[in-house]
Amino acid sequence: MAGLRLPVLLLLVLALINPAWQRTVRVTSRPHLTILLDSSGSMGLPAAQSLTRGQQAAAALRSEPVRRELARFDHATVPFTRGLGEPPSPRTEPGGTDLALALQQVAARGGADPGPVLIVSDGAETEGQAQAAAAQLGAAGRSVFTAGVGPTRPSANVGPVAIQAPRTVRERQPVPVRALVRATGLSGAQPVHVQLDGKTIATLAATLSPDTVAAVKCQLPGLAAGMHVLTVKAPARSDEATAADNERSQLIEARRDVTRLVLLAGAPDPDYAALRRLLGRLPKLQTQAFVRLGPGRFLRQQGDKTAREAPNLPRLLREAHAVLLMNYPIGGEATALRGFVQGGGSLGWCAGRQATGAAALGPILPARLGSAYTPMLTPVAPPRTGSELGEVLLRAAPAPWWRGAPFLEGVTALSGVRPGADTVLPAAGGRALLVTGTFGTGATLLFGGAGTHRWLLSAEADEESRRLYEVFWQSVIGWLSQPREQRQLVVMLDPAIAPEGQPVRLLAACGQTGATLRAEISGAGQRLAVPLSPSASEPGRYAATVSALKPGKYSVRFVAQAGGAALSETRQLVIERGGVELSETVQQVGVLQAIAAAGRGRYAPLDQLASLLAQIPATPASQGVTQAEHPFRSGAVLGVAALLLCVEWWLRRRWG
Repeated sequence: MAGLRLPVLLLLVLALINPAWQRTVRVTSRPHLTILLDSSGSMGLPAAQSLTRGQQAAAALRSEPVRRELARFDHATVPFTRGLGEPPSPRTEPGGTDLALALQQVAARGGADPGPVLIVSDGAETEGQAQAAAAQLGAAGRSVFTAGVGPTRPSANVGPVAIQAPRTVRERQPVPVRALVRATGLSGAQPVHVQLDGKTIATLAATLSPDTVAAVKCQLPGLAAGMHVLTVKAPARSDEATAADNERSQLIEARRDVTRLVLLAGAPDPDYAALRRLLGRLPKLQTQAFVRLGPGRFLRQQGDKTAREAPNLPRLLREAHAVLLMNYPIGGEATALRGFVQGGGSLGWCAGRQATGAAALGPILPARLGSAYTPMLTPVAPPRTGSELGEVLLRAAPAPWWRGAPFLEGVTALSGVRPGADTVLPAAGGRALLVTGTFGTGATLLFGGAGTHRWLLSAEADEESRRLYEVFWQSVIGWLSQPREQRQLVVMLDPAIAPEGQPVRLLAACGQTGATLRAEISGAGQRLAVPLSPSASEPGRYAATVSALKPGKYSVRFVAQAGGAALSETRQLVIERGGVELSETVQQVGVLQAIAAAGRGRYAPLDQLASLLAQIPATPASQGVTQAEHPFRSGAVLGVAALLLCVEWWLRRRWG
């Protein structure tokens, strides 16, 4: 009986103490494989068989040959864009894939997931340096393999288009233009439109062949002085990938080297003599002067040369930029002068003592001119603000100079200032004395005073009045010399069609001195105002850059503010969905190969994924593991104790 009770007691004591029983066992495990699956925006591009790149990669991982090879590993598939497990963005961001960050995160959790790394991607890395991150993993014994997704040949496309043309030319000088059009996967004839200031002036034919650049040439006619927008456009084709690179624009400035002025004087009086001396000192001004000596008799003066020659006005007007009449009676010249102004020329008439012919010029004059000259000393008042010429005169000569100037000899009355014309200089009583206006594409100036030479030569003249004389006539000649065909506001978008995330330059040229410019952008649920900064090296040029625009169509309104006047131009802008990430239209094989080489692995296209996996070592690892067991607190031990107690009870009952 004691022999039965002692084992039971011993088992119960051991169950209570529960001592550990340690033993060493051999454990065999499969290597771990981390699969990084690219889920960025570019993986949504079409691949083959109506599948996107992402769908093609997922289908390859589910295929039977790949699954057989993956069975050799303990593997985990982790999607990534800019980090592990990060879901795809609802829309493509200006940035994109950050392979480097994903590899760095894999390295950081290497204790939990040791083993090689497989990257399934198109290689469109737009952020980070994945090659360096792969090298760190390779140095730590974790090889990096890459499987490339997507086509290796680019989609059919016309573009980019490039312009080779001078940015600065002389006025009326023909401009050579050479356009380069690159073709990818396309061939055949391609029309190329050349536009100047929005109007098509030539349509050229380029012959495209795959992966080559076609060149077409043309010559623009001589340009009027001012800023012009040259655009070269290849119409979009139905089989090309994108139209964002089919158009290119460039600003061209036509500069006037010299202004050609024709001066017609009715008599060799002191006003004519003083003005001609001043004109001879002005730079970049070429003057042909004709003074009337009598009926049918003229004296032609140009520089130091003098000849008795009557003016051939039609021939002179073909080459002239501006005409100034001084005390000159208008007769048969009226028709030629009207056509000259209508075509963009400038006409100044200092009627003074001779106002004959005002009716013949008709509506081109900015005011009505009286027929009677009043020989009465007339004081002048300071110029009025609100007009371009008035602002220039008042800045160059302060108001006290005008009030203290010697009186004019006389005046021909001006009245009925036409709508849109500006009264620049009034007489002291408030009557208009100098009026400017426009007609057609040209401009006219009408001055009713006579005797400005008194500001130089009278007994009342002083240093201020002599300086005033120079300021007045230099400003008048400068106003007449301005290019009248030049648009005051020229704007351009570069490019007008852009992929999402690409910066768009807003460029403008403004002829208004001291103007402030802004661009009002509206569309695709966005509204913003962008100030344009003036160029420090090129006066009159303004620029700004925008990039944070969603895909869609926009209206860009340029507004130039100068004093109380405002100018505006509107252009259309298209932002295509995609951006920088989707600009990689082909698989970046070189990037993927470089990553694999740095990570001591291999690269293979997606259709060879099974073969690539077969090259990854997958030898099972065997190692001894010490295990601790507690066998005495178990059902079996308690069952044995219960059995011994039952036997002891049965024997005790039988033996009595």
